[in-house]
Amino acid sequence: MNRAVLSDVEMLSEAETRAALRAVGRVLTLAGEHARRNAPDQLADVLSSARTLPEMLNDPDEFRARFRPALQRLAARHREYAAVLSEFDRGTGTRRCPVEDDLWIDCGGDS
Repeated sequence: MNRAVLSDVEMLSEAETRAALRAVGRVLTLAGEHARRNAPDQLADVLSSARTLPEMLNDPDEFRARFRPALQRLAARHREYAAVLSEFDRGTGTRRCPVEDDLWIDCGGDS
């Protein structure tokens, strides 16, 4: 028997969904570049991080709590992924600057 479950959780917005899917695509594109450069350690780390991103789209609370931090950790380990986080922030309408890192030099300025 199928039963709809009503929840107080606000569903993902169209902007959040689109930004998340673009971010996953960009992560995979950059991972492909790691593979072409024969950088297996970086590739393994990136793919390990990326495998959990799509699952988060199924749970809005988990998505809002963990998706951006996962991108932020990936960018902290591999600087070329900072652009993915920045693009995600623009797509969701959020502008956050990391406290401990200056990867996103455009934070605080006009876009």
